[in-house]
Amino acid sequence: MAIGLLGLIIYCGVYVGINHIVLSRSGGSMLHDIISGSIVGQYREALIYLPIIVVSAGLVALAHIGGLKPLDRLLEVKFFQRSGRSSYSGYLFHFAAVKACMFLVGGVVGLGLGANAAGLIGKSLVFICALPLTIAVAELSYAWVEKPSARYLARVLRT
Repeated sequence: MAIGLLGLIIYCGVYVGINHIVLSRSGGSMLHDIISGSIVGQYREALIYLPIIVVSAGLVALAHIGGLKPLDRLLEVKFFQRSGRSSYSGYLFHFAAVKACMFLVGGVVGLGLGANAAGLIGKSLVFICALPLTIAVAELSYAWVEKPSARYLARVLRT
């Protein structure tokens, strides 16, 4: 957990540095940019997941050595096991689902989203559309592509 907190502190420090040095922000405007995410595309993509990755790695390590019993029980839940099995397919197809939903939401609601979702309402509608679509496509891909491929590969490697 200490490693996760250290990662979060480093993340915040780097992000404040980018805002201050690169964008010449200070005080309230810097805090606003960090909290609101209004500078997406300004080095943020490379840093935004650092604390999540560090904390997740720490939790996985604790679960592996048996030092976190509630996490062990959580990982036994069928929903999380199923999500883990199809997560790679979700990763592969989420971008297409988001783009498709941006097109659909923009056309149906008339938001004119184009390449970017405009505003909180547009982003929320795209998320509400893309999440179930991504899950459905990931489940289908897992059942029809990943699982049969794994069985075939296991059969080929045994012979």
